[in-house]
This record gives sequence, C-alpha cells and structure tokens, in this order.
Amino acid sequence: MRQLKLIFATVLLASPLAANAAFISIDDSDPDSITITAGDFEECFYVNGDLLTCGLFQSGSITLQDGLIHEFEGSWIDLGGSDSIGAHYFGLSGDVYSGVEWFAETGGFLGTIFGAFTGFDLCCNYGPLSSFINL
Repeated sequence: MRQLKLIFATVLLASPLAANAAFISIDDSDPDSITITAGDFEECFYVNGDLLTCGLFQSGSITLQDGLIHEFEGSWIDLGGSDSIGAHYFGLSGDVYSGVEWFAETGGFLGTIFGAFTGFDLCCNYGPLSSFINL
C-alpha cells in the first residue's frame, strides 16, 4: 500500500500543471480606439481608476478613446520577482505619437505595476522620442 501511495504522489508531481501569469495586452490597431485586456491579477487590475478584472482565471477588456493618456495599475503574486521600469514608444520622424510606460515594484510577495499608455493620434505630438509620458 505504501508503494502505491508513493507511485500516486510521484505521478501527481510529474503531471504538467498549467502555469498562470498576470498579463496585459494593448491593441492600438484601430486609429480611433485602444483596447486593453488584462488577466490573472490576484489583487486586481484597474484602468483609469476603474476595476477591469480581479483574480486568477479572470480577465477583462475595455476599449477606450485613442489620443488620450490612460493610466493602469495592477497587483499579482510575484514572490519578489518584480522590479523594473520600461517604456515602448512609436512615432514618425523622431516624434512620439503613441507609447506605453510602466514601473513595477515588489513587496516580496506581491508585485504591483503602475503605468500609462496613449494611442496613435497624428494631431497630438507627445514630444521627442526620448521623452516620457508624464503620469
């Protein structure tokens, strides 16, 4: 009987389990709107201060007006692995017309990301390519 329990435990430990990680997707393919999708944020994810999604196996999407700056914030279990700052900008002729910036920090168990994104809008130049969107 003991051998059967050991075999069962070994099979359980060797079984592939689905890994879940918090994710954010920003779709700016429509010139008039931006769609943000996020999921698996154990401590919730907010866009412009409004709750978008909360919890594992949960996700949500929102479509927003393009050309405005939209802020986001979310927290997830990271076990101390999140400390970064980053930015991606897109533009023409050295000028920024859309982009996303973020700052992630950890408290040792929970990670939190803060950031902003804005969409492509030729009427609004956000400055030289090296500048940041001010949060």
